[in-house]
Amino acid sequence: PGEVFKGKKEWQLMSKTATGKIEHFVSIVTDNNYMDFIQREKDDVKIILFTNKKAIPPLYKVLSKFSKKATFGIVKNDEEFTKKFNIQSLPALCVVTSIYEYKLDCHSGSMELNQLKNFLRPYITKEKTVQAQTTLIELSKDMKICDPSDSKFCLIYFSEGSKTDKSVLASIEKTIYKFKNDPVIFTFVDTRKNSAYYSHFGTTSKLLVFRPKKRKFAEYTNSNFDENSIEMFISGVI
Repeated sequence: PGEVFKGKKEWQLMSKTATGKIEHFVSIVTDNNYMDFIQREKDDVKIILFTNKKAIPPLYKVLSKFSKKATFGIVKNDEEFTKKFNIQSLPALCVVTSIYEYKLDCHSGSMELNQLKNFLRPYITKEKTVQAQTTLIELSKDMKICDPSDSKFCLIYFSEGSKTDKSVLASIEKTIYKFKNDPVIFTFVDTRKNSAYYSHFGTTSKLLVFRPKKRKFAEYTNSNFDENSIEMFISGVI
């Protein structure tokens, strides 16, 4: 049975009450919980609405009923976090295409239900897939990757800021695509900004593969940082 409206029978008030009652499956996403949002239902497409409004738009609530095939989030009036994704205008409905690099595919048409469905459908039906990691991610204490709860392997390169050998970075990044289907996250730590993290491992190696959940790591001992040697090292660990 339907719910009886008990307020004044004015159209705007009735409409506001009705839209407020729409069931939805939308999570609020912030810089602090972004990785939690991403890791929820890991095989799902991640869809985010960026808006400067305080309320969740009714249209987005309706779209979120596809929640069995996608995970829906909303970033509300968060200018600093929105900048990370290079969003040019609001509102913006986007699919996260590269999780760690904050890359998106955003809808460019009007915010009409049928157009939005047509934009999302290829991702929900898996005709389009999200992009694999392509570059090293800088580890920071706020990121919820490579922490004790993470079951993936973490490749960590300890860089020296502007003094870092660019050819070493290039060799490591060339191996990323080869492990796109493996549970490995490719990261780096700038030792000038985070020397304590490097000291924590008690190693002189600049490259290691870390298994956070098991608290074990393997050191790269080869003096040559060529692509093939790095690939063999990773393969031997995972």
